[in-house]
Amino acid sequence: APGHGIVWRKDPMKIVNDYIRYTSYQKGPCENEVTIIWGSMYGMTEQGVRPAIKALEAEGIIVHEHRVPQDPWGDILTSAWSSTGLVLAMPTYEYKMFPPMLIVLEELARKKFLNRKVFRFGSYSWSGGAQKELDEMVTRLKPGWEFLEPVEFKGKPSKEDIKTIAARCKELAAQVKEAVASKSETTPPAPKNRHRGRPSKTEWESATTGIPTWDEIREKHRK
Repeated sequence: APGHGIVWRKDPMKIVNDYIRYTSYQKGPCENEVTIIWGSMYGMTEQGVRPAIKALEAEGIIVHEHRVPQDPWGDILTSAWSSTGLVLAMPTYEYKMFPPMLIVLEELARKKFLNRKVFRFGSYSWSGGAQKELDEMVTRLKPGWEFLEPVEFKGKPSKEDIKTIAARCKELAAQVKEAVASKSETTPPAPKNRHRGRPSKTEWESATTGIPTWDEIREKHRK
Protein backbone atom coordinates (compact mmCIF):
# COMPACT_ATOMS: atom_id res chain seq x y z
CA ALA A 1 0.00 0.00 0.00
CA PRO A 2 2.68 2.62 0.83
CA GLY A 3 3.98 2.34 -2.75
CA HIS A 4 0.59 3.38 -4.12
CA GLY A 5 -0.50 6.07 -1.69
CA ILE A 6 -1.23 6.81 1.94
CA VAL A 7 -2.24 4.07 4.38
CA TRP A 8 -5.74 4.82 5.66
CA ARG A 9 -5.76 3.55 9.25
CA LYS A 10 -9.16 4.75 10.42
CA ASP A 11 -12.65 4.36 8.96
CA PRO A 12 -11.63 2.43 5.82
CA MET A 13 -15.23 2.35 4.60
CA LYS A 14 -14.98 6.08 3.93
CA ILE A 15 -12.49 5.28 1.17
CA VAL A 16 -14.61 2.39 -0.11
CA ASN A 17 -17.77 4.51 -0.18
CA ASP A 18 -15.96 7.41 -1.86
CA TYR A 19 -14.67 5.03 -4.52
CA ILE A 20 -18.16 3.65 -5.10
CA ARG A 21 -19.48 7.20 -5.48
CA TYR A 22 -16.70 8.28 -7.85
CA THR A 23 -17.14 5.25 -10.10
CA SER A 24 -20.89 5.89 -10.26
CA TYR A 25 -20.12 9.21 -11.96
CA GLN A 26 -19.38 7.39 -15.20
CA LYS A 27 -23.04 6.72 -15.90
CA GLY A 28 -24.34 9.70 -13.94
CA PRO A 29 -26.03 11.54 -12.42
CA CYS A 30 -23.05 12.98 -10.57
CA GLU A 31 -23.06 16.13 -8.43
CA ASN A 32 -24.88 19.47 -8.69
CA GLU A 33 -22.07 20.67 -10.91
CA VAL A 34 -21.74 21.89 -14.49
CA THR A 35 -18.52 22.10 -16.48
CA ILE A 36 -18.34 24.82 -19.12
CA ILE A 37 -15.91 23.99 -21.91
CA TRP A 38 -15.43 26.84 -24.34
CA GLY A 39 -13.31 28.04 -27.21
CA SER A 40 -13.50 31.30 -29.11
CA MET A 41 -11.52 32.56 -32.11
CA TYR A 42 -12.59 36.20 -32.30
CA GLY A 43 -14.33 36.71 -28.97
CA MET A 44 -17.89 36.31 -30.25
CA THR A 45 -18.69 32.98 -28.58
CA GLU A 46 -16.82 34.13 -25.47
CA GLN A 47 -19.41 36.86 -24.91
CA GLY A 48 -21.93 34.21 -23.89
CA VAL A 49 -19.70 32.48 -21.33
CA ARG A 50 -20.03 34.95 -18.45
CA PRO A 51 -23.84 35.16 -18.69
CA ALA A 52 -23.96 31.35 -18.72
CA ILE A 53 -21.84 31.08 -15.58
CA LYS A 54 -23.88 33.76 -13.82
CA ALA A 55 -27.17 32.03 -14.65
CA LEU A 56 -25.95 28.65 -13.41
CA GLU A 57 -24.48 30.01 -10.18
CA ALA A 58 -27.70 31.91 -9.49
CA GLU A 59 -29.42 28.50 -9.40
CA GLY A 60 -26.95 27.13 -6.85
CA ILE A 61 -24.89 25.09 -9.31
CA ILE A 62 -21.13 24.69 -8.86
CA VAL A 63 -19.50 25.75 -12.13
CA HIS A 64 -16.14 24.65 -13.52
CA GLU A 65 -14.88 26.73 -16.44
CA HIS A 66 -12.26 25.57 -18.94
CA ARG A 67 -11.06 27.16 -22.15
CA VAL A 68 -9.67 25.06 -24.99
CA PRO A 69 -6.97 24.67 -26.08
CA GLN A 70 -5.49 26.72 -23.21
CA ASP A 71 -6.47 24.50 -20.26
CA PRO A 72 -4.90 21.05 -19.73
CA TRP A 73 -7.00 18.06 -20.74
CA GLY A 74 -6.54 16.49 -17.32
CA ASP A 75 -8.18 19.45 -15.60
CA ILE A 76 -11.12 19.34 -18.00
CA LEU A 77 -11.62 15.61 -17.53
CA THR A 78 -11.46 15.96 -13.75
CA SER A 79 -14.14 18.66 -13.70
CA ALA A 80 -16.40 16.91 -16.20
CA TRP A 81 -16.22 13.60 -14.29
CA SER A 82 -18.14 14.96 -11.30
CA SER A 83 -20.45 17.19 -13.37
CA THR A 84 -23.98 16.13 -14.22
CA GLY A 85 -24.18 18.89 -16.83
CA LEU A 86 -21.97 20.26 -19.59
CA VAL A 87 -22.09 23.58 -21.41
CA LEU A 88 -20.26 23.54 -24.74
CA ALA A 89 -19.49 26.98 -26.14
CA MET A 90 -17.79 26.83 -29.52
CA PRO A 91 -17.89 28.56 -32.90
CA THR A 92 -18.13 26.96 -36.30
CA TYR A 93 -14.79 26.57 -38.07
CA GLU A 94 -14.94 25.77 -41.79
CA TYR A 95 -18.36 24.09 -41.51
CA LYS A 96 -17.14 22.00 -38.55
CA MET A 97 -16.61 22.25 -34.80
CA PHE A 98 -13.77 24.39 -33.48
CA PRO A 99 -10.95 21.77 -33.75
CA PRO A 100 -9.68 21.89 -30.12
CA MET A 101 -13.26 21.38 -28.91
CA LEU A 102 -13.75 18.38 -31.18
CA ILE A 103 -10.67 16.70 -29.72
CA VAL A 104 -11.80 17.22 -26.12
CA LEU A 105 -15.40 16.11 -26.75
CA GLU A 106 -14.30 12.95 -28.51
CA GLU A 107 -12.05 12.21 -25.54
CA LEU A 108 -14.98 12.64 -23.13
CA ALA A 109 -17.18 10.34 -25.20
CA ARG A 110 -14.50 7.68 -25.67
CA LYS A 111 -13.72 7.67 -21.96
CA LYS A 112 -17.40 6.99 -21.25
CA PHE A 113 -18.54 10.23 -19.64
CA LEU A 114 -22.09 9.01 -20.07
CA ASN A 115 -25.58 10.45 -19.78
CA ARG A 116 -24.69 14.10 -19.22
CA LYS A 117 -27.18 16.96 -19.59
CA VAL A 118 -25.72 19.19 -22.30
CA PHE A 119 -26.31 22.67 -23.69
CA ARG A 120 -24.34 24.09 -26.61
CA PHE A 121 -24.09 27.61 -28.00
CA GLY A 122 -21.77 29.39 -30.41
CA SER A 123 -21.23 31.75 -33.30
CA TYR A 124 -20.78 31.30 -37.03
CA SER A 125 -20.06 33.61 -39.95
CA TRP A 126 -21.44 32.85 -43.42
CA SER A 127 -22.55 29.33 -42.54
CA GLY A 128 -22.95 27.06 -39.54
CA GLY A 129 -21.90 23.45 -39.24
CA ALA A 130 -20.56 22.92 -35.72
CA GLN A 131 -23.89 21.61 -34.44
CA LYS A 132 -24.18 19.18 -37.34
CA GLU A 133 -20.76 17.68 -36.62
CA LEU A 134 -21.53 17.51 -32.89
CA ASP A 135 -24.74 15.61 -33.62
CA GLU A 136 -22.83 13.21 -35.88
CA MET A 137 -20.18 12.62 -33.21
CA VAL A 138 -22.81 11.84 -30.56
CA THR A 139 -24.59 9.45 -32.93
CA ARG A 140 -21.32 7.69 -33.70
CA LEU A 141 -19.89 7.40 -30.16
CA LYS A 142 -23.22 7.07 -28.29
CA PRO A 143 -22.37 8.71 -24.94
CA GLY A 144 -26.07 9.08 -24.15
CA TRP A 145 -25.90 12.86 -23.76
CA GLU A 146 -29.24 14.67 -23.51
CA PHE A 147 -29.23 18.03 -25.29
CA LEU A 148 -31.18 21.19 -24.70
CA GLU A 149 -32.01 23.25 -27.77
CA PRO A 150 -28.78 24.95 -28.93
CA VAL A 151 -28.33 28.68 -29.41
CA GLU A 152 -26.43 29.76 -32.54
CA PHE A 153 -25.86 33.31 -33.70
CA LYS A 154 -24.24 34.96 -36.70
CA GLY A 155 -21.26 37.01 -35.60
CA LYS A 156 -21.74 38.87 -32.34
CA PRO A 157 -24.56 37.65 -30.06
CA SER A 158 -27.49 40.02 -29.68
CA LYS A 159 -29.03 40.94 -26.34
CA GLU A 160 -31.79 38.47 -27.11
CA ASP A 161 -29.22 35.73 -27.77
CA ILE A 162 -27.60 36.42 -24.38
CA LYS A 163 -30.98 36.24 -22.66
CA THR A 164 -31.70 32.93 -24.38
CA ILE A 165 -28.33 31.51 -23.32
CA ALA A 166 -29.06 32.47 -19.70
CA ALA A 167 -32.54 30.95 -19.92
CA ARG A 168 -31.17 27.68 -21.32
CA CYS A 169 -28.62 27.53 -18.50
CA LYS A 170 -31.37 27.94 -15.92
CA GLU A 171 -33.21 25.09 -17.62
CA LEU A 172 -30.02 23.02 -17.53
CA ALA A 173 -29.59 23.76 -13.82
CA ALA A 174 -33.11 22.51 -13.14
CA GLN A 175 -32.43 19.28 -15.04
CA VAL A 176 -29.16 18.75 -13.18
CA LYS A 177 -30.74 19.22 -9.76
CA GLU A 178 -33.65 16.98 -10.64
CA ALA A 179 -31.33 14.20 -11.83
CA VAL A 180 -29.14 14.41 -8.72
CA ALA A 181 -32.16 14.41 -6.41
CA SER A 182 -33.59 11.39 -8.22
CA LYS A 183 -30.32 9.53 -7.78
CA SER A 184 -30.22 10.33 -4.06
CA GLU A 185 -33.68 8.83 -3.60
CA THR A 186 -32.75 5.55 -5.29
CA THR A 187 -29.19 5.05 -4.00
CA PRO A 188 -29.04 2.40 -1.24
CA PRO A 189 -27.34 3.42 2.03
CA ALA A 190 -23.61 2.79 2.19
CA PRO A 191 -22.49 -0.24 4.21
CA LYS A 192 -21.43 0.64 7.71
CA ASN A 193 -17.80 0.35 8.71
CA ARG A 194 -17.16 -2.57 11.05
CA HIS A 195 -13.92 -1.15 12.38
CA ARG A 196 -13.33 2.18 14.06
CA GLY A 197 -9.57 2.13 14.43
CA ARG A 198 -7.53 -1.07 14.71
CA PRO A 199 -9.15 -4.51 14.25
CA SER A 200 -9.22 -6.83 17.22
CA LYS A 201 -6.52 -9.49 17.69
CA THR A 202 -8.97 -12.22 16.65
CA GLU A 203 -10.01 -10.36 13.50
CA TRP A 204 -6.38 -9.66 12.59
CA GLU A 205 -5.35 -13.30 13.04
CA SER A 206 -8.33 -14.44 10.95
CA ALA A 207 -7.47 -12.01 8.16
CA THR A 208 -3.77 -12.97 8.07
CA THR A 209 -4.11 -16.76 8.34
CA GLY A 210 -1.91 -18.45 5.76
CA ILE A 211 0.16 -15.35 4.98
CA PRO A 212 3.88 -16.06 5.64
CA THR A 213 5.89 -13.73 7.85
CA TRP A 214 9.03 -11.97 6.61
CA ASP A 215 11.18 -14.40 8.64
CA GLU A 216 9.47 -17.35 6.94
CA ILE A 217 9.98 -15.81 3.50
CA ARG A 218 13.70 -15.15 4.15
CA GLU A 219 14.22 -18.66 5.50
CA LYS A 220 12.56 -20.16 2.42
CA HIS A 221 14.89 -18.24 0.07
CA ARG A 222 17.98 -19.31 2.05
CA LYS A 223 17.06 -22.91 1.31
